[in-house]
Amino acid sequence: MNARLERNLRLLAVIIVVGTIAGLGVNFAQGRASYSSMAVGTAYGLMLCIVIGGVELFVLDGAICNSRPRAATDSRARRWHRRGRY
Repeated sequence: MNARLERNLRLLAVIIVVGTIAGLGVNFAQGRASYSSMAVGTAYGLMLCIVIGGVELFVLDGAICNSRPRAATDSRARRWHRRGRY
């Protein structure tokens, strides 16, 4: 594995843990304190975070985003900045 993949996997693990805890907390805040409700809230938080975090980290930051020439993007940004468009 390269360093970028390791960093993305660590970040995905943090997103999964935080999302699972958030799913449990939202369920508890809604007054659903039974064990089955907590399990459902934890499962929903886990599934949502795996899907959304995986898409954000691995799909949206893939080959299409990295294939643009850097010089063209930077010069275009400089032109927009000079014209006052942010």
